[in-house]
Amino acid sequence: MPKLECQWCGTAYDACVDSVKLGSWRASACCSEHYQAKIIALDLHAGNITVDEARQMFDVLGIDPATATAVIGLDKCVAPLLKQTNDKLTPQAVSRKEKKRRR
Repeated sequence: MPKLECQWCGTAYDACVDSVKLGSWRASACCSEHYQAKIIALDLHAGNITVDEARQMFDVLGIDPATATAVIGLDKCVAPLLKQTNDKLTPQAVSRKEKKRRR
């Protein structure tokens, strides 16, 4: 099993050879949430989504954009999120488990 480094948080993790060969999300992230955060950051950087849309997506995902590392430069991709001040309060990030508990 190769030891890989998460492109979002920088944590070392194990991934099977097949997931790397097949291009699975496990080839670039330690968990599916960090892979989704990576995709949001890259979409923001490419201009496919706005800063507000990215902020909402991170809130729903429950990931703080400030946790992005420089492993592949994702910290620069989320920089507009961290620089922009918003007068409105952003909604609290609620995990999926918490949403289920509230129902």
